[in-house]
Amino acid sequence: MTKPDRTTSPDAPTTELDDVRDLILRYPGVARARLERTAAGRLTARIQGWDNANDLSPAGPLSELAEINPHETRFLYDEIFSAESYLQGGITLREDAVVFDVGANIGMFSLFVGARCPSASVFAYEPVPDVFDVLRSNVERHGVSARLLPFGLSDREQEIVFNFYPGISIMSCRS
Repeated sequence: MTKPDRTTSPDAPTTELDDVRDLILRYPGVARARLERTAAGRLTARIQGWDNANDLSPAGPLSELAEINPHETRFLYDEIFSAESYLQGGITLREDAVVFDVGANIGMFSLFVGARCPSASVFAYEPVPDVFDVLRSNVERHGVSARLLPFGLSDREQEIVFNFYPGISIMSCRS
């Protein structure tokens, strides 16, 4: 289930701090930001990047993500950000890269690309509507330059049915 946040809840009140925080979150590499105004009126910010894998607290880097389930989010984070498993076999992210995130799920790899290579253009494909909504929320919230496509990629045009498993959405597959 998606965590509630003001970007997905249009009725939530906004404040100046919320607006500044949302702007900071759109900066490449920023996973979360905490803003406060001092008694003297000065604005202070504490910023955390995506690279703090050991912070499992509610305020850790994953706390700013919309998600389907927290265990899967943690698994994807560890696989993509910590182990950098998507950069094996000589794959590099060069300036102005074009990246296809096929089966984008909640957008973890798209966020990784946005943090590592802000000039990249990302094409994120996710055919499962419930998962696509979470992908959209994460990519928009963190300012990744991505074109989101609500369908799968194939060698031919066809319509298929997907099984969606909310408990482990990465195992959702063709029916």
